[in-house]
Order: sequence, then C-alpha cells, then structure tokens
Amino acid sequence: MAKVIRGVLQAKTGIIIDELYPQGRQLRGACGYIALQLGLKIAERFPDWKWDGVIFRDLIPISGCGRQYTIDREGRFVNCSECGDNYDDRIVKTVATKNRMYKEIKEGRKYRLEIIIVEEEYQSDIIAIINTIEKGGGRIGKMTNNGHGLFGLREWNTGEITPMVGDKWRLMSDAVMPEGEKYITAGKTVGDRHEKISLKVVSKGREINKRITGFGAGEYIGLGFGEIEIIT
Repeated sequence: MAKVIRGVLQAKTGIIIDELYPQGRQLRGACGYIALQLGLKIAERFPDWKWDGVIFRDLIPISGCGRQYTIDREGRFVNCSECGDNYDDRIVKTVATKNRMYKEIKEGRKYRLEIIIVEEEYQSDIIAIINTIEKGGGRIGKMTNNGHGLFGLREWNTGEITPMVGDKWRLMSDAVMPEGEKYITAGKTVGDRHEKISLKVVSKGREINKRITGFGAGEYIGLGFGEIEIIT
C-alpha cells in the first residue's frame, strides 16, 4: 500500500518538449527544483535517477470531456469514446532555434497528475511541493527562462494505491528493459552540470505475458518509465 496524489494539470503557456506530452521525468525535474528552493529533505534524493521512493507518472493528456486518453498496441492515443476528441501531432506547433527544432504544446491543454509516494516519510514534502504549484504554478520543459513551460494545478486529492498484480499487462509508458528495441536519451541537471544517459526501452503499447507485482516494470520507475495496465 502506498499514498497517491491525483489531480489535473493545465498548460498556462506553451510547453516546449521533445515529445507529444510531458513525461514523468520532466515533472520530477520540476518538483525537484521546487524542493531545492523550499529546502526540503527530499531534494537530496532527486539526483539519484534510480530512486523510486516517489514515482512521477507521465502527464497523460485529458480529453475535452475530462477523460484520460487510452493507448493502443502501437502506443498511440485512441480518440475519446465520449467526445471524439483526439490528441496527436496536430495539437503542437514547431519552434525553431539556431541549433534545433522543438515541439511546443499549446496552452490550455490538460494532463493527468499522478504521484505515488512509496516511502511515506516524504509525503509531507511532496504535499508542500503540490501546495507551491497550486499557488504559483511550476515550469517544465525547455526555454523556461523565456516564459515557456508554465503549468498550473486545477485540482488534486490524496488517496491510497496498492501494487498491481497480473499475468498479462500493457505498457502505458516506455519501459527501461534489457530486451528493449530502441534507445532514448534522457538528460538531467545537477547543480551546474547537465548530464545525459542513453536508455534501452520497450515501447509503450506493448502487451507482455509475464507475472508482475508492483507499481511498474523495468528500471527507473520513479521517472515515469514502465507504467503498466493490467489486462488479466
């Protein structure tokens, strides 16, 4: 059993990222910065990417009627069955800089907030971070110093969650596993240093027949990798 914080985040400005929607590791980075500013004990844990005492899920988009999008076997979002709303590369615009091009998520889009607190000693710190976001927002993604990446918290609540158990499951996010079929690059900033690592991942949408117990599959679960949906 673990504590969980669930809510709805909304982009107040354009958010510049490399993906179609913000990842758990980007939310973790934003929360880590706030923890450092507040002088919280949990701040010392954020540089360790393998630490999964607190799990930051990907910010899965929410449709116009308030439902969370589902993912098909190809890892694509399925149009909302209630309102027909879709979420694909048409909701972003391209931003060009001198060195490269980025995707910019349009302001106003809403996303799921889900943070699982496995190590209960950090619950008060996480709530302090959430309260800070609720009051003044947070920033995520690239070019935040130029006014991009501001997000706000629309609503949130706390509850409890039990580890998932099943024999067949679908990946709701990429999972870091030795049998991965592709590599992705993830970066983090520690002090004045910016570090990048290459991770071998199994793509989201994949269905896997294997007994599992826990809050995710593979490594780096605390960054949002390896979220699962139990099928049977």
